[in-house]
Amino acid sequence: MRQWRLSPGVAVALIGVLWAGCRHTAVAPVGEGVSSYKFVERTPPPARNAGTARAAVFPTEQLINAQPIPPLAAAVYPKAALAAHAGSVTVGVLIMVGTDGCVADMGASFATLSTPTPWAAEFRAAVEDAVKQWRFRPAEIRQLELVKADDGDYQRVARREKAEWTFDVEFTFSATGEVVSGLAR
Repeated sequence: MRQWRLSPGVAVALIGVLWAGCRHTAVAPVGEGVSSYKFVERTPPPARNAGTARAAVFPTEQLINAQPIPPLAAAVYPKAALAAHAGSVTVGVLIMVGTDGCVADMGASFATLSTPTPWAAEFRAAVEDAVKQWRFRPAEIRQLELVKADDGDYQRVARREKAEWTFDVEFTFSATGEVVSGLAR
C-alpha cells in the first residue's frame, strides 16, 4: 500500500487555506441579468364628500383603482451595465395610466428612490421600454345614489366615469452569475 507524504511547505500552505476559509469576492463571468418589479402601496385619496356625516353612512362616490392586465413585460438588464458588472440596481418610477388603460406618462417616483449609477440612463430606458407595453383596466369613479325601499335603503351605481390613475413602481435589476460569499473577511 502506498503512503502519501506532504512536504512541510505544502502542509503549511494547506493548513493556511483551510484556516482562512473560502472567500469568494471575485465576480464570475456574468451571462445575463434579470429584473423584477413591485407596485408600491399608497393610501388612496379620500372621497370628495368624505367630510359630511351622511357620507360616512352613504358615500356618494366610489373610486376603483386601475388594475394591471397580466402578463406585464419585464425590463431587460442593459448590456453595457451587464458587461461592466453593475450589480444590483433599483429604479423607481411614477406611472400614469390614462383612461384608455395605457401608460400615458412616466416620471420619477418620490415613494421609492433609484440607485445612482453611471448607467442610470440605460436602466431608465429599459424600464420605459417595458412599461410602454403594460396595459391596465382603467380606474373608475362610480357615482352612487341612494334608493329608498320598503325593506331598507340601498345604494346603486348611477354613473361611471373612467379616470387617470398613478402608480409608484420599483424595478430591481440584478446580474446573474455572481459568486457571493457570506463569510466575513
